[in-house]
Amino acid sequence: MDRVCILGLLTGAIAFAAPTFTRDVFPILEKTCVQCHRPGEMAPMPLTTYKEVRPWAAAIRETVLLRKMPPWYADAPLGHFANDWRLSDAEVSTISHWVDAHTPEGDPADMPPPRHFTEGWLNGPPNLILAIPKPVQIPASGTDLHPSFVFEHDFDQDTWVSGFEIRPDVRKIVHHANLNVVIPEPGKTVDWETLQTKGERKEDHNFTIKSIHVGVPGRYAFQTAKGVAVLLPKGSRLRIDLHYVAYGKPVVEQTKVGLYFAEGHIDQERRNYNFQYKALRIPPNTADYYCAGTKTVPEPVTVQQVACHMHVRGKSYRIWAELPDSRTVELMSVPHYNFLWQQQYELAEPVHLPKGSVIHYEAHYDNSVGNPLLLQYDTPDREVVWAERTIDEMMGGHVLHTVDAQHLNLTIDGRTGHVVSQIERASAR
Repeated sequence: MDRVCILGLLTGAIAFAAPTFTRDVFPILEKTCVQCHRPGEMAPMPLTTYKEVRPWAAAIRETVLLRKMPPWYADAPLGHFANDWRLSDAEVSTISHWVDAHTPEGDPADMPPPRHFTEGWLNGPPNLILAIPKPVQIPASGTDLHPSFVFEHDFDQDTWVSGFEIRPDVRKIVHHANLNVVIPEPGKTVDWETLQTKGERKEDHNFTIKSIHVGVPGRYAFQTAKGVAVLLPKGSRLRIDLHYVAYGKPVVEQTKVGLYFAEGHIDQERRNYNFQYKALRIPPNTADYYCAGTKTVPEPVTVQQVACHMHVRGKSYRIWAELPDSRTVELMSVPHYNFLWQQQYELAEPVHLPKGSVIHYEAHYDNSVGNPLLLQYDTPDREVVWAERTIDEMMGGHVLHTVDAQHLNLTIDGRTGHVVSQIERASAR
């Protein structure tokens, strides 16, 4: 066989091996990208067909090579977090080689079945639907909006909830939505009107706020594990912290939250070791302000999820645990925090922390001209303290867990989320 024939065979083999859109590239996009890049969602362009993807091929390759997309900020091996949507090295290589091969479409028969996205409430009609008290006018362009609302619904009894879903009217404009429960301190009352109009202030000490869920595109809903539920204490209300973005035309938005009451046997409460450092005082023009705190674990627990919260000066955040035998366990490290992409990280393997473990919360802030996101919202030429506004700051860490020894042995009425009394249980028998 002469040299020309050999080269021809080699060229044919290389061409045959080139990735195609239908067989190799679209399954990657469908798994990790389409949840945001589809009509009605917040991403700027849909990526559901070859015709839609082809004009963006070079940009897609660049963003995946630089690991800008899919957005992910926790520093951990792939697979450490169950909801990790990063691409593997092989997937990045496939997209890059596909672009190098001039983006062949491939055989339409190789396309996988389209991923099904449930419209409406993902888990069926909720038991209770709450809407923010008033619609929000979102302009066609301009600065992002970060409103907070307290829902006008009092829980007149302890209420156990097994699931939540945050449902915007226009999903494309909601960047994230954080759900919290506001709990009055024993014997004290909360001025809900003031909290609604002015937000939390330094002098407020008659309530606590606990995080329930960090809602982000593709993960606005969650369900607890079997036998586990979230407690909304008697007298509490829910609050939602929203991030709205403009996308080219004015809209009116009235985000809703659906609650799914627990039903049947509940043995454990989903809890949160929530640390908040409210004494922070970030000096002007400071590129690296550090603050930290700890919480000691009073009894053995199992950690399922971790999250953190800062504003536009947030630089990095780490949560780790020191065990009684001096070993350490890394729970979450976010070396490059991004206020615009806040996530809740789900551990693929829940972590057991024995009694006496110490959870460490560590945060760094950049209040300098070297922080481009800060310059979009504010100036670095002032001291910054804890407050609700985006241009102020927060330092919150969340370690969501259950207590190993807890056995509530509660029976919950699925129509109300309330505990069934001993008398009701006996009569039901």
